[in-house]
Order: sequence, then structure tokens, then C-alpha cells
Amino acid sequence: MASSLDHLKKFTTVVADTGDFEGTMVLTQASTSLAIKKYGPVDATTNPSLILLASRMTQYSHLIDEAVKYGKQSKDPDSQINAAFDRVFVLFGNEILKCIPGRVSTEVDSCYSFDTSKQVEVARHLISMYEDMGVSKDRILIKLSSTWEGIQAAKILESQYGIHCNLTLMFSLCQIMGASFRNREQILGLTGCDLLTIAPSLLEELAQLKELPEPYLNKEKTISAMGDKSDARPPPMNEATFRWLLNEDEMATDKLCDGVRRFAKDANTLRDLLRDRLKAL
Repeated sequence: MASSLDHLKKFTTVVADTGDFEGTMVLTQASTSLAIKKYGPVDATTNPSLILLASRMTQYSHLIDEAVKYGKQSKDPDSQINAAFDRVFVLFGNEILKCIPGRVSTEVDSCYSFDTSKQVEVARHLISMYEDMGVSKDRILIKLSSTWEGIQAAKILESQYGIHCNLTLMFSLCQIMGASFRNREQILGLTGCDLLTIAPSLLEELAQLKELPEPYLNKEKTISAMGDKSDARPPPMNEATFRWLLNEDEMATDKLCDGVRRFAKDANTLRDLLRDRLKAL
């Protein structure tokens, strides 16, 4: 009998939320090995926390070494760290792309979450690094925090440079929709959604589960539920309205800020790791 994960794949593009492309990460919740190669998702996504975790595994030390050597080519220490930092994400992304047929999401450092122009600059640099490795930008999604500035950066990247984006840390309607799962029931409740980003521990649960839910989300059900409003579009969202609506949603405000802080903390820890390696080189 097919598993819930196999069934979900019939209606939804499954995106693995991990940097462990070899499948050797041992999960505390599911005492088993799991990652991209084992469950065959179409796409994959990473973030500073996931890359930090993977970078501490001995089997990926060669990628850290390569990033450090790349960073060492820059002149001053800060430039070396920044170059090595960006290179780590691109190296992991490049390896992940060898394991999946679709796209990988590579995140812009969350310390730039409130700087539109800097996010655009870093995103274009990441794409340039991928292209230097022979990877088309069509296989990359640039991951940005769903701040006002991040959303504007995504608009610029999409419209002016043809760079596709993946907005993360969405917790309110003014940010479009929520994008974080805590249990398998939440995932199965969105069967039929275009893409679902799922953590390794939940992929494992779904692979063991035999529940086969009907697709809850599809065009026909949406039209039926919306009636005459099915083609309606919300009015344009300006900055003042966005900030007010987000401010009024205490949960979304707290979760967005907490997510940015956590990603920034792990990014800084990864930078410290690279700094030590650069000094030792």
C-alpha cells in the first residue's frame, strides 16, 4: 500500500527542508536516517540553520574547505568571510541539485531582511555564483524573509532580473499565507497545494503513514467556495497598510521577528566557524 508521502506527491510538489543531501542525518524524533536522496522530493530548500547543522557533519567538511579556499582569495578578513559564507550556500545548493529534478532555495542572509537593495544585490551575486558553476538561474529560488523589504526585493528580482523567489517566515494574510508545519495533519490538510516545504522528520512520518486523504485544495473546490468572488483580487498593498496589518497581528509579528533573529544567529555562528577556518588556513 502506498504511503501518505507517495499519495501526497500525486497532488502536490514536495519540497525537502534540509541541507543533508546525502541522507546521513540522524533525526532525534525518528531515530532513522533521512534526507533528499531517500525520499526523492522534487525541490529542496535550505536556510542558515540547516546549512550550519550540515556544515558540522564530517561528510560535508570538503565543502567547507572549498568555501574557505574560495574566500581566502579576497583581500581583507571581512570580505573573506562574506565570500566564504555565500560560497557555502551555493556549494550545498549545487550538490542538492544533483539529487533532485527541480529547484533549490538559497537564502539571502536574514541580517539584510530590512534592506531591499542589499537583498537584491546579494541575490544577484548568489545567482552569478551558481551560473559560474554551470547552474541555470531557472533551477534556483532565492529565499527572502517576508518583511516589507523582502517582498519588495522579490518583486524587483522577479520583474527586472527574471530571478524567481521563495518568501519565508509568512504568518499572516498580509504576507499572503502561513508557511510552517508542526505536524503531519497540517500537511495532509493542504493536500493539493502547489508546493509544500516539509522538514525531514515530517517526511519520515508521512513515509510511514498509510492515510490517503483526498486533495482538499484544487481549482474546482476554490471556485465552488468563492462563487462569484473566485476571480477577485485583493487591492494593492502599500507599505503603510502592510505594516499596520502586520502590527495588528501579534502572532505574525512575533514569529517573523523571532525567525529573522534565529536565522541571523545561526548565520553568525556559521560565519564564526568560517572565520576560524580562514585563520587556520
